Amino acid sequence: ADPTFGFTPLGLSEKANLQIMKAYD
Repeated sequence: ADPTFGFTPLGLSEKANLQIMKAYD
């Protein structure tokens, strides 16, 4: 889930990806 790519393996947007990273931080 690297925001550098802007997409997770699930195909989520960068913004959603950042939210997920915060949730698991």
